Order: sequence, then C-alpha cells, then structure tokens
Amino acid sequence: MITVAAPSTYELCKPADTPQDDVYADLYNVLDELSRELRCGTCSVCENDLVYLLPGEVARFRGLGAALIDMDGVSFVTKQPGCDELCPFRDQSGGQCAIYDQRPACCRMFPLDISYRGDELWWVARSYCPKVAYDRDLIRDHLVPYISRIERCLNGELLSFMAHVDEVTGNMEAYLGIQSGSRFIRPVGAPKSCWSGWGSPNA
Repeated sequence: MITVAAPSTYELCKPADTPQDDVYADLYNVLDELSRELRCGTCSVCENDLVYLLPGEVARFRGLGAALIDMDGVSFVTKQPGCDELCPFRDQSGGQCAIYDQRPACCRMFPLDISYRGDELWWVARSYCPKVAYDRDLIRDHLVPYISRIERCLNGELLSFMAHVDEVTGNMEAYLGIQSGSRFIRPVGAPKSCWSGWGSPNA
C-alpha cells in the first residue's frame, strides 16, 4: 500500500484545526463555481458508477435515504433494487441527477479527480466527460486554475482520504470491469503553471 505524502509534502491552505463545516462549505462553493463555469448539469455524464462520500457527508446522505456500503473505510452510494443506475439518485428516464443541489463533493468535482501515477498523486480529468474529451484549451483555461483553488480548500486529512479512495475505487473498477479513462493534468500541490499539456491518458 502506498503511503500518502500529502500532509507533509504538499502546501495546503487549510490548517488541521479548521472546523469541518467550514472546510466543506468552502470546497462546495469552489466546486459549484467550476460547475457553473463549465455549464454542467445539462448532460447525463457524471460520477454515476462509483459515488463515494467524504467522511463529513455520510450522515447527511443517510438522512436522504441513501443505502451505503462501506469498502475499506470508504462509504459508497449503492444501487437500489429495481434501479438500472448504480446511483439511486440518478433519474432512470433522462439520466439527470435528482439531488443536484445536494450532491456530494465527488460529483461536484467531476470531471476532476485525483489519482496515483506511480507513487505520485496527480490531478486528472475524466476523459469520458464530453466537455474535456478533446478540449485542451478548456483544461488549460478552466480546470487548471480551479485546481489550485480546490487545493486551498483541502486539508491534509481530506487529501489523504481522497488518495485512499483512489486505491479503493481502482480495485473496485477492476473487479466490476469499469473503464474510467483519465487525462493526467499535474501533480497535487505543484505550481499552477506546472501542467502536462494535454496530459497522457491512463486508459
């Protein structure tokens, strides 16, 4: 298992004693700004396959009636009986999100995510998102600037958890046969000007 270097290596803005509600509120605000800038919410491409929850989101989603499954310390929203979608909050007729304003951070962050490249943690863009599939300028002009803003909302604990999620979801995707192609953008914590151009796809 790879040891996450985030708390000691990366310069993150949020100190460890920042109240959890403040961390989540700031993170949601930045991610919602990104969604508005990308004009998201009109298509049905999302994190539908494996929707995970940050630790501070679990109780809220239980309150929404979500059935959750724990995999190695990570809570995932699970498929409901009679539902064709893996995410029960996705409308089966049109594929739209039924709780868009209340969706978790992983959905708000889409098409961004973090993923290991060797033993280094990188920001990636999910290449199956129609807005980033072939648009290099969008990654450079929109996603890259927001990455730095997202990092300033995180603390070491959250980043370590997200790194662990990548390991868990990687194992689950392999088991379920889910293809989740990504384009590597830049290492977590790297300067804003440091990005990989197009980024090389991992799938």
